[in-house]
Amino acid sequence: MSLKKVELTGRNVFWVSCIIFLFALFVRLLYLYESSDSPIFRAPIVDARGYDYIARIFVDKGKMQDLFFWQQFFYPFFLSVVYFFSSCSIVAAKVVQAILGSLTCVLAFLLGRKIFNWRTGLVACLLTVFYGPLIFHESDLISAGWEALWAVALVWLFLKVADKQNIPMYLLLGICGALSALVRPNFLLFFLAACGWLGVITYRSKKQLSFVGIALAAILITFILVMLPVGIQNYRVTGHFGVLPASGGINLYIGNNPDFDAAAVRPGPKWEEVTNMPRKYGISNNMWDKQRFFYARTCDYIVSQPISFLKGLAGKAMQVISSREMPGNVDVYLFRKFSVLLSVLMWEKGPFGFPFGLLLPLSFVGLIYSWRQVPMPAKLFLVIYPLPLIMTHIESRYRVAMVPILSILAAAGIEAFISLIKGYRWSRLIVAVMLIVLAVLASTLPGPFPSEKLDYLPELYNSVGITLGDQGKIGQAIENYKRAIQFAPEYFEAYYNLAATYYKLGDINQAVINYEKSLQLDPNSYKGHYNLGVALYSVGNFELAKTRYMETLRLKPDYTLAYKALAIDSVRKGQPDQAIAYYKKVLEIDSGDVEAHYQLGMLLVRRNDIDSAIQEFEQVLQLDPNHSDAKQALLILQRSRNK
Repeated sequence: MSLKKVELTGRNVFWVSCIIFLFALFVRLLYLYESSDSPIFRAPIVDARGYDYIARIFVDKGKMQDLFFWQQFFYPFFLSVVYFFSSCSIVAAKVVQAILGSLTCVLAFLLGRKIFNWRTGLVACLLTVFYGPLIFHESDLISAGWEALWAVALVWLFLKVADKQNIPMYLLLGICGALSALVRPNFLLFFLAACGWLGVITYRSKKQLSFVGIALAAILITFILVMLPVGIQNYRVTGHFGVLPASGGINLYIGNNPDFDAAAVRPGPKWEEVTNMPRKYGISNNMWDKQRFFYARTCDYIVSQPISFLKGLAGKAMQVISSREMPGNVDVYLFRKFSVLLSVLMWEKGPFGFPFGLLLPLSFVGLIYSWRQVPMPAKLFLVIYPLPLIMTHIESRYRVAMVPILSILAAAGIEAFISLIKGYRWSRLIVAVMLIVLAVLASTLPGPFPSEKLDYLPELYNSVGITLGDQGKIGQAIENYKRAIQFAPEYFEAYYNLAATYYKLGDINQAVINYEKSLQLDPNSYKGHYNLGVALYSVGNFELAKTRYMETLRLKPDYTLAYKALAIDSVRKGQPDQAIAYYKKVLEIDSGDVEAHYQLGMLLVRRNDIDSAIQEFEQVLQLDPNHSDAKQALLILQRSRNK
């Protein structure tokens, strides 16, 4: 029987979907098994480490922190739920995400079948099943897997709603649209545009404006019902009503500024320099104030340097279509050595990267040769979804959401090639080959881009060391810091972290040695000078410690910890007036410093300035009503004054 005469319907589609799901799950679990020796398998780093921390705190203390609203709300909440039922198991979270990734493959099959035919759907699902970068990012504690799932689910759902046109489907669409936007705000623009398309389709089929209004109202109602609790919770936790993440401002600025540095998007001094920038301009540490600051800075840059801004957009657009996987927090190619499967499914040879270098050209051919068959939601998604990425900065994980849709078009491109060959349409086949070649060249030749010129291997082990240190695995943390130094002998951050770890262990000698090595490589590290001062002070080298504290303040005049350290040293020397001056300096910089208010109050008591001491203790209790020492001191002073 010819394959063209075979069609899958009803129960057959269900069983084929089940087989696809199990096969995709097998591939993903195989990767998890293979990659279990990866340094980040149980020690998440950078954003994944942040999500892990937020979820653990929420599960342990039952309290939602403002970090929930720094990035997208959905993923840390999802991870918290998984942790709640799995005793904070990272492996359990990875398995759940493997299941979600398998559902993405099933939906790629169903959407490909709906748009084209079951053969195209099957090829599309196989391309998704074996797409190496997607497998990698689905296994990390980030939202990339959810983004790929929502991308294909939304396009499929829009087409279903356009066919069914009943109110329950519109209600479901509103819920899914809101959830996708809570996973990544990029979906919001696409969702609004696709709703506009749906309104036109509904009007043309029903020919009743009232029904269109009811349909769109149904979408809006459920959309708001999902978003509203998030906005309210945001207000309760941070004092800001909204659903978009606070990190939007800094992400926009990082990708659009006159001094763009690829290192600024990764943890380290460059990142700290950018995040601390608002304080230099008198902006509070409130994350929403900082967001507004970065939005304003970006707008100033766009208005004052439009040519530079446009050049930057063009460069980022080329990164979106690059055949290579753009590194960001991590370089995905570093993890090939931990998995045979990944090493086969994801690689780069010179400037060419597989699989995107093949997926994109094939999808380009599929789009051109099947233009009329490709539904508007799929076209809108491929045009609109990348726009926020181009406006900010590009990383491998950000574009995997496009993979299922591109896989469907690539499958259509493969079918177009087969059809042209079978039909002996050589002229059109030559055109298709030329399109492939042009797309390969366009996605391969540009670059290398700034982020590709950095060495991510030392940073990988340094980041793993930080996570292991937080987990209490001190020996393993030290081993990873030393490995980072082995790969990059001038990596001052690894020396700094190694020193801090030795200090925690009580090995002050090694702490001092490594702090000094760190400062030899980066003499302008104010934290390095301060912490070396702390280490020296702990073994009685008071004068050397004071020298380091003063150097800290020369480099960073508003570093309150150095003033506190100097105040403590002044008390040791019997110089309370000098200590009071230092604490007052702290409070000039940060009036909400509870410890400074309390210690200042205690010093004022020793100077017999009771009224001023009472004011300080009252200030402590305003900031921290549960401060028992301040309560007791205030009670004693009030009683003595009343007598």
